[in-house]
Amino acid sequence: MKKSIFLVCVAVALLFSSCASFQSTVKAPKFTSVDRLYQIKPGNSYDMVTQTLGCDPYNLLSNQQDGYAIYLYKYKKVEREIDSKQAKVLDQRGGETAGMEIYNPKLEDAILIFKDNKLESIITVQGRKDSPSIVMLNNTLFQITKENGKYIIVPTEMKPAEEEKPAGGIMAIPGKKK
Repeated sequence: MKKSIFLVCVAVALLFSSCASFQSTVKAPKFTSVDRLYQIKPGNSYDMVTQTLGCDPYNLLSNQQDGYAIYLYKYKKVEREIDSKQAKVLDQRGGETAGMEIYNPKLEDAILIFKDNKLESIITVQGRKDSPSIVMLNNTLFQITKENGKYIIVPTEMKPAEEEKPAGGIMAIPGKKK
């Protein structure tokens, strides 16, 4: 009788321990960091970008016949964790390096545009929200706009900067000295 109670207790303990370990796992997408995004440059090949970022794209958004491919990558920002008792050090010189570096749990999106397997442009979703819909391709600025219900890319019109007038209202003439 004692052996059967012991066996039942062991079986229940194993059952609970296996359930606990099963429930403690989480799914996490592949991601890179802001530091690694800084390292990639326009003109880098797809393979070089993947190697530098340390992961494959999260998703393929577009693969066009004209050679353009648009990939979605996930990234996290690095922050610092510091004991609340030491928080005053953050306001002191050198406080910017205090604490332990950790990833912010929030995943951010980065859209990478390739043309013929070469990186053309990087757009973060936050950057897209904070700036006009402008893309740099082949050293030319383009704007993403909606026309007749479709998104299109058009070159931006660059207006020359107005000449500045010096103090006193006298206009400076380029190449001539007073």
